[in-house]
Amino acid sequence: MVKEFAEAVVGVEAEELVEKMVPIVLPRLVVSRQDDHHAVQILFELAKCLKTDMVPLIVNWLPKVLAFSLHRADRQDLLSALQFYHDQTGSDNQEIFSAALPALLDELVCFVDGHDLTEISQRLSRVPGMIKEVARILTGAEDLPGFLRNHFVGLLNSIDRKMLHAEDFSLQRQALQRIKMLIELMHSQLNTYVPKLMVLLMHAIDKEFLQTEGLSVLHFFIEQLASKSPSSMQYVISQVFAALIPFLERYKENHSSHLNKVVNILEELVLKNRIILKQHIREFPPLPSIPALVEVNKAIQEARGPMTLKDQLRDIVDGLNHENLNVRYMVVCELNKLLNQRRDDIAALVAGEVSADMDLLSSLITSLLQGCAEESRTIVGQRLKLVCADCLGALGAVDPAKLKSFTCERFKIECSDDDLIFELIHKHLARAFRAAPDTIIQDSAALAIQELLKIAGCGASLDETVGTSSSMLKDKCADDRSGMNGRGQRLWHRFSDYVKEIIAPCLTSRFQLPSVADSTSAGPIYRPSMSFRRWIFFWIKKTDCPCNWVSCKHI
Repeated sequence: MVKEFAEAVVGVEAEELVEKMVPIVLPRLVVSRQDDHHAVQILFELAKCLKTDMVPLIVNWLPKVLAFSLHRADRQDLLSALQFYHDQTGSDNQEIFSAALPALLDELVCFVDGHDLTEISQRLSRVPGMIKEVARILTGAEDLPGFLRNHFVGLLNSIDRKMLHAEDFSLQRQALQRIKMLIELMHSQLNTYVPKLMVLLMHAIDKEFLQTEGLSVLHFFIEQLASKSPSSMQYVISQVFAALIPFLERYKENHSSHLNKVVNILEELVLKNRIILKQHIREFPPLPSIPALVEVNKAIQEARGPMTLKDQLRDIVDGLNHENLNVRYMVVCELNKLLNQRRDDIAALVAGEVSADMDLLSSLITSLLQGCAEESRTIVGQRLKLVCADCLGALGAVDPAKLKSFTCERFKIECSDDDLIFELIHKHLARAFRAAPDTIIQDSAALAIQELLKIAGCGASLDETVGTSSSMLKDKCADDRSGMNGRGQRLWHRFSDYVKEIIAPCLTSRFQLPSVADSTSAGPIYRPSMSFRRWIFFWIKKTDCPCNWVSCKHI
């Protein structure tokens, strides 16, 4: 019957139709088998149509079956499904959930099969309780932050891939709902995932049709972070300021709901975080003088205090060396305004002979030259280069003899593997991870960190804050404190606490490079319209291709 229906009505092969039916039909058959004695026979027939046995078929779809059972109001449906799998495979409840865990969490959180918004909201409201049920079965506890710790990045990546970058606008809005839910679930562990969450939220508020939801979730995230991990606020406050300035410029004359949300976020950042504000005030530009920002501007002015031109320039030099591209651009734009407003004072400073002033000018010019060499893969990067060039022009012809010469700090190539790994992670990859403008760059940095930590023998047991879900890993690693494990411990303890916090997810992450054909194996490495950055990448890849990892160490 299935074969005739598939070919006559749908116009496809029977096997193709069954493959599309199984994800929807199979969970219902497993759950209903206690009331329908034909259900098991139908499962056998479906397996036969797909040229497989029933047990491999139901095991392949285990995550979807468990998710379907957990969503059912009657808990007996879950117990029935677990009993069925026990009868067929001999596995107990813990083994069944362990086998399905990453994919099961993805099914519960990142489902895309809902169309009615009310139904989707109802399903999402039940998800925390379902995850607690899974945590209770696997760990005997309901510590959701600890339980989700090793899966949080994977869930965010899945939301990003399946929903936030989907063509369906409705799915993109739903993605922000899921992110908000995960922020709430991870309350005590949020500080570890600040860079990942910031990249996703910055992406959302950059899209006009997502700005309302994006700003709301950003405000919620900042409230949660300030409540659960106040020390982490210092790492987001400048980035959020840089992202919100364009909204203020755009809406300072036309009042809008977006402006209200932006003002609420700024009040949360400024009025409730005065100590952190004072520490990072040099990175903040003056905000537009509009009635809604009176209190915020007053707090910023009090934190800044009276400042001379030299004080302003020193703060600008610090801001120009900030790791975030948007913050650097925001600071250099303020410098450009300052140079034009204080033209005579700047000229007097340049013409002077005071040694301290020359040191300040040297630092400023060095920072601007570095800005001119900024990567230009993004519009902001291109604008930063141009504004830095404008600022150098506004400074005028400074006598080179007065400037302090700076030696380029180079890393010693002849070093141990562990010194090289530490240098790469601490000074380059962790910075790239924190400042990444999108998830592609951030995940690339995370992959590199993950692989370097593996080479050094760093495992999940080195993260003191890993929750109970990884207790088995801790027990396993406790018996092996020598060799690679001892080496990994020594490297791990060299990192600062903040860097440890940022790279901790890379101890248990499972990033993999996509398997793609190597386009550099044949043909020229230089092609028309190729950037220098792209050329140098192909050149290094071409050079390394014939070498195995031992040979690559000596390149």
